[in-house]
Formats: sequence, structure tokens, C-alpha cells
Amino acid sequence: MEKKAEKRLNKRALAAMVALISGIGLPFTGLGNHLLHSSSLHGPRHFWIVTHEVLGIIFMVSAIWHIILNRKALVNHIRGSMGRVAGVSREACWAVALVGIMLFVSVGHILITH
Repeated sequence: MEKKAEKRLNKRALAAMVALISGIGLPFTGLGNHLLHSSSLHGPRHFWIVTHEVLGIIFMVSAIWHIILNRKALVNHIRGSMGRVAGVSREACWAVALVGIMLFVSVGHILITH
């Protein structure tokens, strides 16, 4: 009888899923913290702050881990985009635009009110 080959854990998929799950939780915990911004640092607000910070750390670690595990694909993508205008791919331009818009929408009200 042959033993079934033990299926190994897919580290790339694990890193991506951890980043996805923690990344999905970040907006919700940030919103919970934002809604309680005028309350004291005890009880519910402290819960939302700590949860948001822990999810942020988990997200950053898993995103860096994902980049390290997929560094060959990233390097090939960067090398392939060198012939484009200023060496920037269309995807990179869209990513910069989306992050910029999201940041402006998220924190723009602070600049206007102060």
C-alpha cells in the first residue's frame, strides 16, 4: 500500500489569505474607532483601537511575507515594464491613483475643517 502524499501547506496562498482577511477587518475596526473618537479610551473604544492596530500589524507582516514569497514574479513584472513610459506599468498607475483617491477621501475632511 502506498501512503498518500502529504499535501504541503501553500505558503503563498496562506500569506495572501492572511493579508486578505486582516485587510477586510481594517476598515471596519477603523470605522468603529472613528465613530467612538469622542469617548474615553476605556471600554469599547479601547477594543476598537487595539483590534485595528493588531489587524494592521498582521496585514503588514503578511503583505511583506507575500511580497518576499512572490519576489520573482514582481521582479519579472518590473523588468517587463521597463520599456514603458517612465518604466511604470498601467497597473502601477492605477494603484497609485486608487490609493491617492482613497487617502484623499479618507483624510481630506481633516484638511478642510482645520
